[in-house]
Amino acid sequence: MNLVLAAAFYFSLVAGGLLPFTETEPIYVVAKSVSLIFFLCVVTSVLKRRSFAIPALTFLGIAVPLLLWSALRSSDYTYALQKFDAIAFGTVGAAALFYRLRERVGVASAFDKLLLVALAVLLATLGYKLAYGFWDRSIRFFLNGPIVFGWLMGSMCLIALHRLITTGAPRYFLAAMVFFAATVWPMSKGAIVALLASMAMLAVLNLRRSAFSRIALLMAPLLLLAALLFSSGSVLPLNDTRLAAFSRILTNEIDKSDEGSIVTRLDMLDQTAELIRKNYALGVGLANWQTASGSQFEYPHNVYAELAAEFGLPIAVLLLLALATMFGRVPNQTRVLALFFLIASGFSGDASYLRFPLAFILASWRLNWSAHETPAAHHRARHQRLRHFGQAGISDFGGTRHG
Repeated sequence: MNLVLAAAFYFSLVAGGLLPFTETEPIYVVAKSVSLIFFLCVVTSVLKRRSFAIPALTFLGIAVPLLLWSALRSSDYTYALQKFDAIAFGTVGAAALFYRLRERVGVASAFDKLLLVALAVLLATLGYKLAYGFWDRSIRFFLNGPIVFGWLMGSMCLIALHRLITTGAPRYFLAAMVFFAATVWPMSKGAIVALLASMAMLAVLNLRRSAFSRIALLMAPLLLLAALLFSSGSVLPLNDTRLAAFSRILTNEIDKSDEGSIVTRLDMLDQTAELIRKNYALGVGLANWQTASGSQFEYPHNVYAELAAEFGLPIAVLLLLALATMFGRVPNQTRVLALFFLIASGFSGDASYLRFPLAFILASWRLNWSAHETPAAHHRARHQRLRHFGQAGISDFGGTRHG
């Protein structure tokens, strides 16, 4: 059952919402339907926990009115509803499933089961891509496109490194390498940059804890070098050399091959800046970026620019400040995962991708129990400590606090 719950959480991130009628692709209709069923199975249980109910309901209380207000000004209600569903309900649905999993088995075991699910998905993706086009990015990576696949594999690499640091078990090092290779495979530069930066943060946060963190810190530039060699064809004769753009950026030798990944994104940022300048107070409305900018693309591939353009600059700044504040209320491993997704959001994806960092943040809100302790065990231990303190207060100090 716990492994099934881990799979439900993974697929809820893939689905990006709980409303099947917002989708037209069969795979997402099925994914959202499954996510909705599992969410309904756990929602009653998780809402009994204040550590989940308070942040989740507060988030919905803020997100739903803002999204609704912005969606009412949209010219594309289908896309607006999809984004509404992903940001509001997709976030809370995924967070509820992961919170319930952690409540049942503890943090460490929850991460282990999530790694097993991700490994199974990776194996299925390998089989799918071998059959339909291993290096062709235009062919989906089984459940998702290349961007989301790279994001999910990168987050699994960080989880494996976290487990490596806390346990020292070699199997997690192997898992981290497998998931790192899977992150490089789609050749999505944003996911790779975010992963390397997050690995460095993970190492710094654990410098005093384990020598493995030092290994991870030294490993980051070596992995980047390996990725550059891999993409340039020095190791394998690949037709797609997207990652070679790293070296061209560093040497200021951008050419026509970078038209799509770099030049086009810079053009979209220029268009977004113009939209923000003209609509800085209220924005252009949810899912209206394409219409307002006249671009052939649906979104600017920069979540922060998209928020400012569609919601207005004041609201975007407040939302980002609120997101930054949340970092102080979650454990270090959640901060690293959130940082990974937030950095990647600056390179690709739309606002619906905010469900990735927000789901982990809401599921980990105000946690202060150890990695091997379940929430229920934490509450029991806290109650016992309070009882012991009360007895000590009477026997050792001669009375109650009022006496």
